[in-house]
Amino acid sequence: MGTPKGLLSWGGRPLLSAHVEAAHAAGLRVRVVLGAADDAHRSVLPADVEVVHNLRWAETDMAESVALGLEGLAAALVMPVDTPVPRPDTLRRLADQPGCAVPTWQGRDGHPVRVARMPRVRWPPEGRLDAWLREAPRVPVDDPAVAGNLNTPESLRTWLPGR
Repeated sequence: MGTPKGLLSWGGRPLLSAHVEAAHAAGLRVRVVLGAADDAHRSVLPADVEVVHNLRWAETDMAESVALGLEGLAAALVMPVDTPVPRPDTLRRLADQPGCAVPTWQGRDGHPVRVARMPRVRWPPEGRLDAWLREAPRVPVDDPAVAGNLNTPESLRTWLPGR
């Protein structure tokens, strides 16, 4: 899209900043995993955000970044930056779920997902989260942002605040 997705404009601020603001509004602590354009992304983060750097971002996939972000945590919401920003009440509802959870909007699975340690299962999870969360409870939410993605300029225009 011509610029790192976290730095795309979302309602007049960088998309990464908007995600962090939503998480803070939900009362959540934020940890961000960075790879490409690390310095540019760090420059838009508040001081209270914990940053983990995936030093091997160019040779690994998203699963490695997720695993790095989950290290030392018992549970977390995994919120890809290339998704529309969910409402704080949606984030709070997911964070309050016991165990793992996947939000749904009109029957469509979405993000962020809640991942949590499970007995006798390797932590952090390996591989794709969709496979790891196959049996996780689905949590219906009234927030279409959970089912969106921002993979094209057209999808970004569709989801922009105030559209």
